[in-house]
Amino acid sequence: MDDKEKENNKENKKKEKGGEKEEAKKEGILHLVYDICRKKPMRNYLLFLFSVLLIILLFVASRQAFAILALLVLNAVLAFMVRPLKALLSGFELVTFSTVLFSIAYGPKTGLLVGLIFIIVNLFCIGRFTQYAVIMVPSVMLLGYFAFYLSGFGITIAGIIMTLIYNLLVILGIIVFLGGNPAKGISYIAVNTVWNIFLFSLAAPTVLNIIT
Repeated sequence: MDDKEKENNKENKKKEKGGEKEEAKKEGILHLVYDICRKKPMRNYLLFLFSVLLIILLFVASRQAFAILALLVLNAVLAFMVRPLKALLSGFELVTFSTVLFSIAYGPKTGLLVGLIFIIVNLFCIGRFTQYAVIMVPSVMLLGYFAFYLSGFGITIAGIIMTLIYNLLVILGIIVFLGGNPAKGISYIAVNTVWNIFLFSLAAPTVLNIIT
């Protein structure tokens, strides 16, 4: 009986190990990217990379870089202010506003680059560089690239349209692929949409005139 019990235990352990391997495979590429990005060496590398990009911007186009840097600082300050109460103030950010603004002002490539830099800085400052970044980062980059092609509608209408598209992309991606909370997603969309409608209606036309 003892020998049989030992054999059964060995078989059970093998099955458990096999099950663990299958679960690891099911986690997919999204969690793999998250695990890589959360490591300190990788985070330091990313910060260094974006610092270099900012320096390049300063040399390539000083006026554009000054405007981008000014809004980047405001974006970081707002993120730090929201950080202690991010559960209550989720949705308040300057990434969408800045990305659309610079895309329309300076073109789709600049919009894409600005979106990439701003969302990374925002996520670090607010303390939300989680697995959700895998959805949010590419969504903002798409926003920055395609916002330029809606410039014919004017900055206000283009900004509101892109805000709605971005929110839908992010929330659907997080809920469908990462199992996010639908209630929190709806709350985020509501706050973020109202906030960005306010920014694009009142601030965007003036800021666009200043930077162009």
